Amino acid sequence: MRRFARAAHGITAFAGSGRAVIVIVTAIAFWSAWGVLGDFSRAWELTATAGAPILTLLMLVVLQHSENRESAATRLKLNELLLALEEPDPEVVTVEEKDDEEVHRLSEAYRDEARQR
Repeated sequence: MRRFARAAHGITAFAGSGRAVIVIVTAIAFWSAWGVLGDFSRAWELTATAGAPILTLLMLVVLQHSENRESAATRLKLNELLLALEEPDPEVVTVEEKDDEEVHRLSEAYRDEARQR
C-alpha cells in the first residue's frame, strides 16, 4: 500500500505540472501522425477509443486516493486544533463519523450560537 501511495503522489504531482501538458500534446501529435501515416487504420482508432477511458479511470482512482489522503490529513490537523481548546466539543471532534442529519443539526446549532455572540 505504501508503494501505491508514493506512486499516486508522484503521478498527481506530475499530472498537475506543465511537463504533463507537453507529454500529452506530444502524444497527441504522434498519435495523429500515426493515423495519417497508417491511413487511419482500425488499430489507430482503437488506441483512442479503448485507451482514453482506461487512462481516465486510472487517473480518477489515483486522484481520488490523493484527495482522500489530503482530506484525512486536514481532519487530523483540525482535530489537533480542536483538542487544544480548553473545552473541546466531542461532538465536533468526531463529526466525520456522524450521518448527514446529525452534521446538519450540529451545523445549525453552531450557527445559532454564532448569531447569539
